[in-house]
Amino acid sequence: MYLIKKTGLKTAFSIMELSVVIVIISIIIGAITVNKYLIKTASFSSLRSLSVTSPVYNLKDNSFWLDVSAADIFNSVPSSGDKVSSIFDVNPNLETNVQLIQNSTSNQPEFIIDTIDNLPALRFDGNDKLVSSSQIIGFDLFKPSQFTIFLVQKYYSPNHIAKVLSWDDNFGSEINIEAADSLGYINFKFGGSEISAPTSNFANNWQIITIKQSMDNIATISVNSIDTNSDSLTPASSMISRSSFLEIGSGLNGEIREIIIFKKELSDENISDIEKYLANKWQINID
Repeated sequence: MYLIKKTGLKTAFSIMELSVVIVIISIIIGAITVNKYLIKTASFSSLRSLSVTSPVYNLKDNSFWLDVSAADIFNSVPSSGDKVSSIFDVNPNLETNVQLIQNSTSNQPEFIIDTIDNLPALRFDGNDKLVSSSQIIGFDLFKPSQFTIFLVQKYYSPNHIAKVLSWDDNFGSEINIEAADSLGYINFKFGGSEISAPTSNFANNWQIITIKQSMDNIATISVNSIDTNSDSLTPASSMISRSSFLEIGSGLNGEIREIIIFKKELSDENISDIEKYLANKWQINID
């Protein structure tokens, strides 16, 4: 009788212990989940603080600004691995910001937190792309003879050309930034003309691509603040006058973190300041 009571007591005590353990585990899991959320939002906040104090905010004629670190461009703060169906640019100069969408789940890029540098990015698998929700008049993005574009991207070395950034009305008016690691270059198409620039260690490395079209029709491509090519590019006569969709990541097997477009030719000093801001924010070494 004593043994039966002792066994029963021991069984009851074991169930009680198990219940306590379950409660403790639940508390720990909840704390970890909350902590991850706080770390994620804090990371967003820290990166975004660099954006709002950057030289980009103080310059006029900023026509487009995609910043993956801006949590408010998403409908809600995403988690790593979430598909992205809609984002907004964060251009402070616009009353209505450009919205980029993708309704097809199979073509939606993925929001990720890099396991190496713990920084956010949009990952494209070669089939993904984001498209502006409505057509954009070219002049709202670029002036006919001058503009400056900054792009922070990483390429995974596929065997085809990717249109990382594209605005093309299919009538001779186009602005395409293309990348292909198999050929090791950045290709910039403007109107009916184009120039290419070789890159070093292009695949699987984050790079800041800067493209400037000057008033005297000279286009310059820089990679990590180093000018890699400069040549004369004369736009087609119809350039910028029509409307078309802006596309991001078409054919890209890689990642994008930030895109900034100014519809004017920035000074060398302004360009250097923005490249330094991007390098500091995204932990990229530049010369």
